[in-house]
Amino acid sequence: MTFLDPESMKLILSTQILPRCTNPELYLRHGSILASGKVISALCQVAKDHQRRLPDELGDAAMEYITQTCIDILEERFWRSFGGDQMRIAVCHFIQDLSSGGFPLLDAVVDRWLKALRECLASADSNVQQSAISAVTALIGEYFRHQPVEKLTALSISTSTISYPSDPTIPHIEQLEELRSIIPPPPLDISTEKECFDLWMKVMRLDTYRKAVITGLVSSIGSLTESLTKPEAERLGNHAVHHVQIPEAE
Repeated sequence: MTFLDPESMKLILSTQILPRCTNPELYLRHGSILASGKVISALCQVAKDHQRRLPDELGDAAMEYITQTCIDILEERFWRSFGGDQMRIAVCHFIQDLSSGGFPLLDAVVDRWLKALRECLASADSNVQQSAISAVTALIGEYFRHQPVEKLTALSISTSTISYPSDPTIPHIEQLEELRSIIPPPPLDISTEKECFDLWMKVMRLDTYRKAVITGLVSSIGSLTESLTKPEAERLGNHAVHHVQIPEAE
């Protein structure tokens, strides 16, 4: 549609699609982000076909609106609420589309995109990870083409892993041997909810750490995405059923 009637699509993009990218309704917001990425990418190609600068093709107001949308869709309330994983995937596609189209962006926006993609790469959802990988590839290929040092830095930031020392042993850790019997040696893989929450359930059996683990699990359940909330609540409930003794009424 964009290639057939770019003028109409510019109007639809500015008046209907972009305003809905931050709509409180999840599915409307999700679909609008996906659609806007495709339309903007196509308009970038239209400008190239016409041998025009993109600001001349779209206008300064539209360029500013799109740039602001690139920032607004990263608001934490959209990522941490219900449907967070769907939003992450949609944003990854949006980043990939604009990067592939060559939409000009400020360095500050690109940095925020890199930070968001790094979080997506660390997601337990494989679909989010795969979307982030494609987005990182497109983003680095477009915005760091002529900056080899910055390109390597961006890539290392996006794909870095967390390591922790195991030797020498940190002193004064309570119930150390019990922890060692529960927590496997590095590299420690807690990339899925099953591995992560099963591990915490075992740690919760230790008197020293029980209160802290329960407090952390209970307080975090309400702020996680739905893909994590259900398994965490389920395992916490199972632990309560099998390990918590309720005194009988006299």
